[in-house]
Amino acid sequence: MSQTKFIDAHFFEGDATALEDRLREFLQTFRKRKMARALMVADDCKPEIDQLEIDNFGDDLLRGVNISVADNRMIRRRAALVFQRRMAASGLAHLKADEVKRLSVMKGGAILTPPGNEAWADELAATLHAEMPWMAPATETAWHALRRSAQRGDPGLRLPPMLLNGPAGIGKSVWARRLAELCCVPDCVVEVGSGSAGFRISGLERGWSLITWRRSIPKSRQLKI
Repeated sequence: MSQTKFIDAHFFEGDATALEDRLREFLQTFRKRKMARALMVADDCKPEIDQLEIDNFGDDLLRGVNISVADNRMIRRRAALVFQRRMAASGLAHLKADEVKRLSVMKGGAILTPPGNEAWADELAATLHAEMPWMAPATETAWHALRRSAQRGDPGLRLPPMLLNGPAGIGKSVWARRLAELCCVPDCVVEVGSGSAGFRISGLERGWSLITWRRSIPKSRQLKI
């Protein structure tokens, strides 16, 4: 299966706490090696010191390489600065930690589901129409799009953006979920009715409204159900 880039962002492993642990470990290793070299370099019998030997000897001295309170303060400041710059470079600094975690599953890209042949598109549309015949305009639009995708041999399914406009309770959400199920692709529900403002569809949280969203789609693409 083909993969495509899903989000234009960089994901870094670990958080500020993990960076603190790495910096603390590096400082201890640096100090123990420095002490080991200072004590062993004067030994004329061993002009060439093996790195493993330095580490083993340094381990014996590690008890004397303590991380002070001042060291911990410096490490915390440095880790916070590095983490802040990482987030700024990632393009995810405006998101909360749980939102970044949810997006991290897509850091390797999204797997594309290839369309079947034209017969597959016909059977899918027939099934969808048989279950919800009152959604015929939406089903017909999806049917033609799936047939075009199959004819072109697209690496993944291609459906045009659709705005289902109709009274509550007629099955618009059920139709969309059923279409995703028949296409064997995951679906995601984004609640926009409860938010007073939020670019939840396009990715920007401020300045969005349902009126703006509907105006952005030509009337010819708004399907009356």
